[in-house]
Amino acid sequence: MRHESLWRNKTVEQSGLVVQLLAQPAVNLALVHNSVPLVSSLRVTNWSGRPAVDATVTVRLFGNGEELAPTWTRTYEGELPDGGDAYWDDFSDLVPAISYLRALNESHPATISVTVSTMWAADVSLTMPIQVLAHNEWFNAPICYDSLTAFVQPNTSAVQSVLSDAAELLRTNTGSSSLEGYQNGPERAALIATAIYESLRSRGIRYIDPPASFEETGQKVRTTAQVLDQSFGTCIDLAVTYAACLEAAGLRPLLWLVTGHAFTGFLTEDASLPLPTILEPNALINLVESGKAIAVEAVYYNQTDAGDFKGSMRRAREHFASPDTLCGVVDVVAARKSGIRPLLSSNDVVPTAQPRQADLHDVVLALPDELKARGNADDVVLDTTDHAPARVRKWKRALLDLSTRNRLLNLKPSAQVIDLHVPQDGLPLLDDIIHSGESITLTPGRSPIVGPVGSRAGSYLQSISRSRTPRAGAGGCIRQRTRRGSCNPMPNAGVGVGGRP
Repeated sequence: MRHESLWRNKTVEQSGLVVQLLAQPAVNLALVHNSVPLVSSLRVTNWSGRPAVDATVTVRLFGNGEELAPTWTRTYEGELPDGGDAYWDDFSDLVPAISYLRALNESHPATISVTVSTMWAADVSLTMPIQVLAHNEWFNAPICYDSLTAFVQPNTSAVQSVLSDAAELLRTNTGSSSLEGYQNGPERAALIATAIYESLRSRGIRYIDPPASFEETGQKVRTTAQVLDQSFGTCIDLAVTYAACLEAAGLRPLLWLVTGHAFTGFLTEDASLPLPTILEPNALINLVESGKAIAVEAVYYNQTDAGDFKGSMRRAREHFASPDTLCGVVDVVAARKSGIRPLLSSNDVVPTAQPRQADLHDVVLALPDELKARGNADDVVLDTTDHAPARVRKWKRALLDLSTRNRLLNLKPSAQVIDLHVPQDGLPLLDDIIHSGESITLTPGRSPIVGPVGSRAGSYLQSISRSRTPRAGAGGCIRQRTRRGSCNPMPNAGVGVGGRP
């Protein structure tokens, strides 16, 4: 469902009236709790060749042997002319009651029924089947990804026991038990995230395989209290639990979604993503490679070295080697700001004491090198001529990173970068070739670049890279098919060129 829209469109034509309904294929407690409508819009268009008089539209929701929502009725008074249409989008009340959804333990089918009545004409009817999901069931669709944050419950009492142990770990390792979020810099924030991870790992939680429905429809999500009490969790349960603990500690958790799987992470600074949900694979890769986001595989059920915090980071980064499997990332705090609230934890469970798999006093909080403080070397702002007020410069940097962390400004040598050696006076020709969309072949050593017969690409350009076949992309980029990376412009000779497969 990664590239499909959540909204379904159904159209019926009868007696010259066209009725068009746009609605969701499913509804659940998380969506209704956050005021997401079931029906987006309804349009009635008159192509009967004569005016439609006093068109009355009635919409009802049936399921489980009863009417699930109040009947919605509107009338277009007077004449709807031939070729004219009437449009409504005020369907906020056409949803099942929260009390009904909260008590629903299993999903069931339902039907949206639309009837259009006009004077001196037969009624026009339309029906659309939908699914009413269980109270703890998440719907897996791109436009609905941010609703997953409703299952992240940072205020549940179960989180406090995890944070208490994390604070003790910080005290024994650093001398300070404070969970102060980002107040003392990125390295301290990373230590807090590590301590929370190791606190969860000490509880002996076990992994359980998700049902086969995860890929197409989503799945039921255990609360943090249930995960800690039952000591079981699927990938999405474990990710949501870790995210809840991070949010309660003042960090900014992320939820990553890939094909058939979910994992978590956090932002390294007290900032937000530009949108609550980002779907573009290149943007997801750049978030991690720039160091702005840390991806963490919630494998704290694994008691071997592969399951510690360093191992969880290594395992999470493996997902970014396959961009085609990346579905999206959700910024939990940004979703909160957009109006997505946590589900109420009225049935909170106080987790019973579980035998510890590890003594907390023996746990050493060790950060990977990339999370350790490195001074200000990576925060050097390349543009030193900007004398705008400090707050304005901060706003600018929130829109565009002008530091050396931006790969478009400071592309460092790596396995994903290829050096192109351009002959003297050859750069204008290369620019022309790129913008013309011609295909070129980069060959090893000092062999010429081969292009189509009669093209200009065969005479001037040489490469020291291994043989690749890129094609010019939009904006003057060569999209080099490497294992991962980004498309970067070529402002001067000898520049590295990266690309995403």
